[in-house]
Amino acid sequence: MHNNLQQNNRIYVLDYIKAIAMVSVIINHCNFTAQMEKDMLYPFFIGLAVPIFIVVSGFTFSLSYQKKETLGLKHWYARESILPKLS
Repeated sequence: MHNNLQQNNRIYVLDYIKAIAMVSVIINHCNFTAQMEKDMLYPFFIGLAVPIFIVVSGFTFSLSYQKKETLGLKHWYARESILPKLS
């Protein structure tokens, strides 16, 4: 078993990446001068927060799809599949 996996097969590194991306999105909404953005390497980290979050979320969503052995899109988007994810 890989070091990043626990018994429930959760990949905790992805949770940490999503958490950092969420904080970066909040920072992204602050007003910074051009010099401050340059000092923080803004385009390389903060500016990429949303795309990183979307990619990691999509990856974990596809792992969930694979884990549940869903039989197709109709089953995946059925009410009983969607409601637990929304709560």
